[in-house]
Amino acid sequence: MSALPVGLDLTDPAGVGAAADALAATPDRLDVLVNNAAAFVDWTETATNADLDAARRVMETNLFGTWRLTQALLPLLRRSPAPRVVNVSSGGGSHGDKSFGLTARGGMAASYGISKAALNALTATLATELADTTILVNAVCPGLTATWPGAESMGARPVADSAERERRDLRPCPGARPARMVRP
Repeated sequence: MSALPVGLDLTDPAGVGAAADALAATPDRLDVLVNNAAAFVDWTETATNADLDAARRVMETNLFGTWRLTQALLPLLRRSPAPRVVNVSSGGGSHGDKSFGLTARGGMAASYGISKAALNALTATLATELADTTILVNAVCPGLTATWPGAESMGARPVADSAERERRDLRPCPGARPARMVRP
């Protein structure tokens, strides 16, 4: 198995189209799409004090960008015998996560949590819509991961540790329909 990381601005439709075209020219198919982009405003942002322009940028990346890229790459995914779409979500978008969920911390980091809740809804919707195909759509919540400076001081795991845990947990699950949500 080989991986081809592709960096792009998910908020730029032309850039997403160009990336999809470049990928289509390289392999004959795409087996796994891992949507791992994220935007974040700050921990003190709440629904009542949020800068809605900043919140819109978060939604553009975390929801619409992921949606746009997934749509653009569906033709390549359909060529694979066992295609997978893995959306990297967050406990921040969970109704049940008591530590980092939507209602934890007094609703802080609101646009991030709301965008990840919307990503979870998109994941379930895509999984249902694609249930009659070979494409399996999942979301993973890797837990608090050190993806920004200072995250370790909050108890975040190193990126490699989170990636290894998710790799272990994402073994193929035959019959997992419409979606298998993996939580820490």
